[in-house]
Amino acid sequence: MTFWKSVRERDDVWDVLISIRQYDFSETPYDPDGEWVHSDVVLIITSAQPDDVVSWFPEHAVPEFAGDSWDDVGEKHSHVFVPTGMKPLFFWYD
Repeated sequence: MTFWKSVRERDDVWDVLISIRQYDFSETPYDPDGEWVHSDVVLIITSAQPDDVVSWFPEHAVPEFAGDSWDDVGEKHSHVFVPTGMKPLFFWYD
């Protein structure tokens, strides 16, 4: 989490958002200690270019894909504020 906080604190970053894609409820009845969430997408709202942002990542955390769209179909979500001069960048992990 420290890495993501350091990215969020940069002057050229507005926000870092982690997209929760799946919940895994492994216990029946529901047990909060058995719950797992999964994410393979990080969104960074920034004025930097995708290649520059990738250079910020430590070697063990470099994403498999970096792009300038929010999701794999290129849709931008209007419910997240993006300041003028910034853009949402999409980072995907497998």
